[in-house]
Amino acid sequence: CRHATIAKYFGDEVPACNRACDHCKNPEIVVKQLDSLQRFDISKAQASAEKPTAQGPFGFIHDLYEGGRKGYGFER
Repeated sequence: CRHATIAKYFGDEVPACNRACDHCKNPEIVVKQLDSLQRFDISKAQASAEKPTAQGPFGFIHDLYEGGRKGYGFER
């Protein structure tokens, strides 16, 4: 029960939920949502682990290194 979990976390007395939270109303949907969230989290982690490809001279990545105040000097 979500109410019980939150109450225990904060050290409060566990209230009677009476099927008022989403988990007690329909636990199957909550499990599906958690599975979906976990799959999304894994796919996002895999996408962020990919290294950006080097661009420009000397392998600089222009999105990360904009050259500071004066730029690289290569564009001039």
